[in-house]
Amino acid sequence: MKITDSTRKDIIYFIKYEKVSWPGRLNPVDFLDRIFDLDKLPSEDSRLPSARSDIYKHCIQFHNWDDDWVFYDERFNLIGCDDTIFLKFICEMLHPVVRTNSREVNRLHQEFNKHLQVTGFEIIKKNHLPGYGFIDRNQVPSLNSMRETFQEIGSEYIKKQIDRIYSDLNKGEVDRVIGTAKELIETCCKSILEERGKDSQNGNIMNLLKCTLKVLNLAPEDTPEQAKAKEPIKKLLNALLNIVQNIAELRNHYGTGHGRQASAKGLQLRHAKLVAGAASTLALFLMDTHEERPF
Repeated sequence: MKITDSTRKDIIYFIKYEKVSWPGRLNPVDFLDRIFDLDKLPSEDSRLPSARSDIYKHCIQFHNWDDDWVFYDERFNLIGCDDTIFLKFICEMLHPVVRTNSREVNRLHQEFNKHLQVTGFEIIKKNHLPGYGFIDRNQVPSLNSMRETFQEIGSEYIKKQIDRIYSDLNKGEVDRVIGTAKELIETCCKSILEERGKDSQNGNIMNLLKCTLKVLNLAPEDTPEQAKAKEPIKKLLNALLNIVQNIAELRNHYGTGHGRQASAKGLQLRHAKLVAGAASTLALFLMDTHEERPF
């Protein structure tokens, strides 16, 4: 669960404090029916067959439940439920069937995303369908592939670095992501060099990478002259070097590995995702090549 209790409570507090009607134009039964199977959820009244009958009685027939009852009802468990259920609940609050006032929808949309920013989730307007959905901005595909790769290889330290990047992305710790991304490349290079019996003690990340590309027979100068793809390969490999160099420079200015001026302005989460994606793509490429090429 990426959306913490604290974040959920903040969103719920906003809804209550601003007196936002969570079902909007719908009655509570019709609104909740869009998310839950009310006929399968139990009633709190033994005389009634299901949650549908229960809610109808108290919210529509007698109106004797508080407006915020749904946030504390254990059947829906909005504080502890799966992230997708909580997100679907607040997305439904923005649906045009529920709300028609565009200013109100925009205000709620902005407020929900403000609270969700630290989680990496973002509510977005659907392109070709009415309503809103959500995306997880923290999902870096290459990082996911690295996780799977190192589950098989068994490098515990690298696993911890990948988990740390994931954790820091979820917390919005941009500086730490940049620092760990550089360390991830360094660790991969040193692991490859050590396994191939080469010196891995050069602390300069650029030299480490050049040595690693060399032992993997991937350095630009090792590209066969007769290969038709020589120039494109050279450009790609030099681009990999530039990725590492730029990550190292970012770390010097913003990361966790060096002192920073008090006036330094931090980077945004999107920059951290870019760095994490670039570093993990390079590290995965190196480790895949190392595994495939005998030594």
